[in-house]
This record gives sequence, structure tokens and C-alpha cells, in this order.
Amino acid sequence: MATAAVEAVASAALRSRLRRHGHVGVSVQASGWDMLAGRVDGAKVEGRLWESPLGLTARVLDVELGRVELDLQAVLAQQRIALRNVPTGQARVVFSGPDFGAFLQHPLVRTAAARAVRGGPFLFDREGVAVLPGPSGGVVFFSGTAAVTGQRYALAMRPAHGGRAASVTATPTAPAPAAASPSLSSSARSPSAPSRSAPSSSAQPPQTSAPYPYRTPQAAAAAGSATQNQALRSSSSPPSPQQPRASVPSTGPGTAQATAQAGARLQAQQQPQAPAAGGSLATAGSDEDDPAVSAELSAFFSALTIDLQGAELAFASMRVVPAAAVADGKWRPSGRAAEEGVLELGLRATLRSFPPLNVQF
Repeated sequence: MATAAVEAVASAALRSRLRRHGHVGVSVQASGWDMLAGRVDGAKVEGRLWESPLGLTARVLDVELGRVELDLQAVLAQQRIALRNVPTGQARVVFSGPDFGAFLQHPLVRTAAARAVRGGPFLFDREGVAVLPGPSGGVVFFSGTAAVTGQRYALAMRPAHGGRAASVTATPTAPAPAAASPSLSSSARSPSAPSRSAPSSSAQPPQTSAPYPYRTPQAAAAAGSATQNQALRSSSSPPSPQQPRASVPSTGPGTAQATAQAGARLQAQQQPQAPAAGGSLATAGSDEDDPAVSAELSAFFSALTIDLQGAELAFASMRVVPAAAVADGKWRPSGRAAEEGVLELGLRATLRSFPPLNVQF
């Protein structure tokens, strides 16, 4: 009886915090006596089609923790939930292409990426993300800008080491400006980074989007296949050993179009131009990967840790599969949506302190 009451209260609290949701479930493993003693053998939270107050969306979000011990004295005396141990467990989150774009723009990810490349921020684009499953492990196309140099990159992320790491290929897509973007203050750069002169008044801001020639699912599939065979490195390439410290959109033909856009972007040919001082090691428009940026972004995603005010979620694995492969009774896409690619991230969960009821996520 006590367990059912806790599950009902926790589920209601979660629903009240979400902007939208398809399913919310909380299950607790404990006897009545355990509950009275402040012990829980395990707890699980399940979510489907979630949208958080800050716009984080996911097809699936599951978190499972082991033994939890509450400090009942603190609960009664201080009216707060305190822990007597550090519960650990695992989590998984399933993103569609638009979901992953929203994730890259989430404040927690932007904070984590503040020193991701050359000691400065890497600014990921929200639009143009595409997830393409495939026999070699699949690929996620996206893009962004290295803030220190202003250089834009087309990015392709694939599972590596059996899915236990992320391998990112970064290809320059536009010439780097003569200096860092004028919108960036000196505090945004690493203290050890050399100072650069201000850009000329004629300098243009980095391009944030580009037109793409494919507008049908058939062309998208062809572009994705060509990109996978011609423009991407093998998923067996290991990421750099460096480990830095680091609304709900529907799926459908739009994601297939985004796949074509990402494939066309990686294949686009431009006139080679020499990089500016401190710029890319690869020549923009030459289809050459930038090994330094590729290594830093591979390390960033492979070591990514998000802290939800005491609840830590750290990268453990990734795979790129059709949506049908992760469907269950609580979320079952049909038709074209079942064939769309999704990114599934496995995460290590650590509850260092109990997040407040108004946790920002």
C-alpha cells in the first residue's frame, strides 16, 4: 500500500513538471517495512514522448536505480529529501533527429561544450540533424561552429568500439574568418589561447544553414547512402584518448529530407582556401577531415556527463537503429515513422543528491 502511494505521488509530480508527455510511469521495489525505514531496493522511471520545460524532447527516457537509502531524520526535521548512500544505475534515452537537435541546444549541453574544441565553445546547430541507420552501424549527421576560429563544420557521428564510444568526423564546410567571431568576448576563449585581432568590418558571420538539393525520401536515401560510402570514415576508427571534463517533433518524411540535406552538405564541393592563422588543419571545401577537431569532439561525446542538479547521467554507449527496434507497448511507431532512424544513448546514472522538485531540465 505504501509503495503504491509513493509511485502515484512520484508519477503525478513528474507529470506536473513536463510540458508534454505520452506516458509517465514510476515503479518502486520495497516492502512496507523497508519504506518505513527509508530503504528502497530499486526504483525505475519510464517516459515516452517527453518534452521538458526547457524544450528537451525524447521518444524514450528510462532511468533505473539500485538501492536507495533515505535519511528520515533529515526528511522529518528539515522537510527535505536527503540520501544516506549514493545510488547508481543505468538510463537510456532515444532521440529522433529533431530531438537530438534540441538536445544539442539545451543549456546543459551548451555548458558542457564550453571548452570542447581548442579550449573554447563548440556551437552546435539545432536544424539539419539527420539519423541514418545502416549495416555498418549507422550515422548521425549534424553541424556546428568552433567559436575560437569561427570555422563551420559538417559533422558525422558513428558508434565506435562496439558502441562504447562515439567517433565524430568533422569536415570544414566554409572558410574560417580571419579572426574569431565578433560576437564572442575574450572570456569565451581559453585563457591560454593566443589573442587575435578584431575581424574586419566586411567579415560575415558564420553561416547557420544552407540550402540542400534533395526534397524527396528517395533522394534522401540515395544521398545518405552516397555519404556513408564516400564521405565518412569507418566506424572502427577509435576516438581520441583525450577525455575532457567535461515541441516534441513528430517523425516522418521530414527526417528523411534532413538526411538528404546532411548528405548533400557533406558532399558539397567548394573552392579550396587556406585556413586563417589558428584555423582548421583541413582545407575548407576540400572534403578533408580536420583530425584535431574530430578527435576533440569524439572525446567530448564519449565523456559527456549531464548534471541534473545532483542526478548525473554519463555517456556509456550509443547505437543508431530504426525506430521500430526500440518500440515497446508504451510507444509503438507505425508506417514510415517506424523506419525512421533514432539515436539510442545508454547512460550511467548516479544520484549524488536528490534533485529539487523544480529541477531545471
